[in-house]
Amino acid sequence: MRAKVAPDGATYAFNEGDRLARVVAVIIRNERLDPEQLGEWLAGFQSPRSMERWSDAFASPSGMAELHNTKQFFRALSDQLADVEVDPAISEPLAALVKGFTGLI
Repeated sequence: MRAKVAPDGATYAFNEGDRLARVVAVIIRNERLDPEQLGEWLAGFQSPRSMERWSDAFASPSGMAELHNTKQFFRALSDQLADVEVDPAISEPLAALVKGFTGLI
């Protein structure tokens, strides 16, 4: 799924992040996967795939695309889960990601 969140060479412009987040939000709401596994998957986004640090994204169009797509996905996921009680194994890494991405303006 990570490759769908931020595919190489593509910048989403038509609410793809919202639609992808909807799938993950439904999985989380319906408790379809182990919260620890989901939390680990989320925490994996602390580091980008194509560069050393997220702050390096500003040096290239491909880095900006990865940052943009990933940031939009996590903002959408956070918004879609705002009214749901979520296991801390999921909510804590999600909150950390949103905070981190928001700081990269």
